[in-house]
Formats: sequence, C-alpha cells, structure tokens
Amino acid sequence: MKKTALSVEQECSFVEFSDIDDATVRQERGDAMEDTKQSNKKFHMNILYVVWLLGLFLFLLVMGNWYCVKVYGGNLFYIAFGKNEVSAEEKAFLKERGTLIYGETLDSFPAQIYDPMMESENGFAIDLMNQLAWEMDTTIEFQPVIWADSFTLLENGTVDMIQISYSEERVEKYYLSAPIYRSKGVVFLRDDGEEITKLQDLQGKTLAGIKADYALTVLKEHYPELKILEYDSIGECAE
Repeated sequence: MKKTALSVEQECSFVEFSDIDDATVRQERGDAMEDTKQSNKKFHMNILYVVWLLGLFLFLLVMGNWYCVKVYGGNLFYIAFGKNEVSAEEKAFLKERGTLIYGETLDSFPAQIYDPMMESENGFAIDLMNQLAWEMDTTIEFQPVIWADSFTLLENGTVDMIQISYSEERVEKYYLSAPIYRSKGVVFLRDDGEEITKLQDLQGKTLAGIKADYALTVLKEHYPELKILEYDSIGECAE
C-alpha cells in the first residue's frame, strides 16, 4: 500500500524598510511642535477672552448697582427682586391722585438735608421716597416745608406725606407707616456753659427747640419749669 506524502509549500516574504530621510523627520516634528504652539496660543486667547468678558460683566454690574442706588435709592438686587406689589385699590388712588408731594424739612439730618455742594436734597428719607416712587410706579415730588407748618399743609392737602414721630394722639388722627428709624433726642450746650448730665439738670434752664417737635411736647409735660424757646429750624436754635 502506497503512502501519499503531502507536501506544503510555504512562501515567506520579507518586508524591506527603507531608510527615512532625517530632514523629513525633523520637518514632521517641527510641524507637530508648531501645531502644539498654535493650540496653546488659542487656548490662552480663549482664557483671556473669558476673563475679559467676566471683567466687563462685573464692571456693568457695579455701574448698574451704582445707578440704582443713585436714582432709585436701592441696590440692583433689591430693584430686580424686592419690588412690592401694589394693590388694585392703591393703583386706583395713585391714578386719581397723580403726582404725590412729600413735605421735607431740609434741616433734619440725617433723614433729609439740603446739600449745597450737590445742589440737591440728600438723606435716607429722600432715598426712601425715591424707592417708594419706583415701587408704586408713580412720581413723588419734594416740597420744602417748615416743620411747624407741616401738619397744616398735610391736613389741607398741600402735601401728601411728611415725616413725624409716633405718638398715640397722632396715630388717631393720621395714617402712620411702620417706623423707618429710631432716634434719640440730645441737648447741645455751649462750651462755657454749666455741665448737664441728666434731664433733671435742665430744671430752671432755657432750652431752644423746633416748633411742634414731639421732644418738646414730652419735655413740657415732664419738666414744666423748663423755659422753652421755639424756632423754625435747628439752625435758628443754634444761633
């Protein structure tokens, strides 16, 4: 019996690598480095652009906040999110009334005072009125008044609002808002005068004050022997 031998021929081939030119390698490496530089440059430019945009945003934010404080008397956040709603009844009243008049006594520092350098009224009560006008979407005009005349002007409709201290008698006669600030009365003395450390030391003395000021009402009630001279303004009292 014949045996058949199977023969398998396997062809082997060799891949011959040719030598790469050194100049080509250097060129490819140079191109890769240039691409990396361009990429890094673009990245840095994008960062600078973002930083510039953030700086511009912060600048506009600061200027917008300054404008809101200057014009409306409130910061930008409060202007954007803190506005109170005005009822339908209030809107009808404001529409019928039109411009509101605020009677301001311009020597009631720090609430309201006339600034000769700025040639305008300043003080937190002025800021409050500006803010109130914005919230109610109306106009509030300022009218200088003498404090002693302010109640008469309020009652006859010459002004719509004034700033007063709270008392039981006044709350029965006028509509009072919630307190906007608390203050203490003080007594100014001459340098060469007798030292006064308590209210009892005022007995028998002469005191100057503003007409119709609530502090004078309290002093008259509790210290009847105190002689009080009443003037229209703090400046007149000091003179």
